[in-house]
Amino acid sequence: MTRKTDRGTGKGFSNLISLDLAFLDNTLLTCLIHDSLLFKNLGISAVENLIGTYCSFEKQIFISIDEVKKYKKEMQQIVYDSMFLKLDKDNIAFKVDWKKKT
Repeated sequence: MTRKTDRGTGKGFSNLISLDLAFLDNTLLTCLIHDSLLFKNLGISAVENLIGTYCSFEKQIFISIDEVKKYKKEMQQIVYDSMFLKLDKDNIAFKVDWKKKT
C-alpha cells in the first residue's frame, strides 16, 4: 500500500514557517519576518492558527499580510491592533507607485 504525501506549495510553505518558528524559539534569533507570499497557499484556518501562534512568542515577528477581511473578526482585530505600517493605494512605499511607468 502506498502512502500519499502532500507535496504542494502550501505544505512546503507551512513546513518552512514551522522551521522558522523552531529557529526563533530555540536560538538567539531576535525576530522573524514573513511575507504575504507564504500565506497565499495556506487555508484560512491555517493562517488564523498561525497568527495565534505568532502571538504566543515573546520575540518580534513581522508579517506582511493582505486580504485581512477574509479572516475571523478576532484575527482581524489582532492584525489591526498589532499593525504599525499599512500600505495601500493611498499609502505607498517610498512615494513611488511601482505599477505606473515613470
